[in-house]
Amino acid sequence: MVMPARKSKRKILSLSDQLVEAIKERIVNNEYPPGTILQIDALAEENDVSTTPVREALLRLDNQGFVFFARNKGATVTEINDTVISEVYEFRSLLEGNAIAHVCLLSPPELEEIERDLLTLSANPNLFELYQKTDNSLHDLLAESEPNSLMREPLSNLKNQAKRIRHFVENTPFHDAVVREINEEHLQVVRAIKSGDVPLARKAITTHLENAKQRAITALDSQSRGSNADPS
Repeated sequence: MVMPARKSKRKILSLSDQLVEAIKERIVNNEYPPGTILQIDALAEENDVSTTPVREALLRLDNQGFVFFARNKGATVTEINDTVISEVYEFRSLLEGNAIAHVCLLSPPELEEIERDLLTLSANPNLFELYQKTDNSLHDLLAESEPNSLMREPLSNLKNQAKRIRHFVENTPFHDAVVREINEEHLQVVRAIKSGDVPLARKAITTHLENAKQRAITALDSQSRGSNADPS
């Protein structure tokens, strides 16, 4: 069996790589919200670089679905709508459903810490930072355990897309009831992995991601109704 290279040496990032990560982080965190126009000259001046690596970075972000690039015009941050949310979560479900089988076989020690944090969160759903930690830790573990190198990059990209969606639709932290719901889904995933039951683990993760998709769509629809409401 080919073991996943989860402890590979850190890659030295090129200037273009650094720009991709810097711009992507701002898009994911919604510092550059959907519809923002990213001018090549302005980004080059802001980052104290030439326009060439900026153009390369925007082209790569276009390929990853974060921006729409138009030659000689710069790039526009892509919109978030029901279709985008559905596509991100459905593709993520396919890839994480495959990755979870490898986690079941490996039973990595990180699962114990994740489960402890989840149990702490069950008793303290108001700890929003702990919720974010457990969410990131669990899904990072799935992505990093995927032995197929051609699937690891899309998994990482989808994780960032999902994070961007969450940041866009969540103006404030979840209510405790929603955190409890998500936390219970995460616990079911972890317990299924620990049992070594691959079909059960796949069902747990696909159910969780389907629920996550529906929560995001509901939140987006609610946000849209709020923004379209008559302020009077």
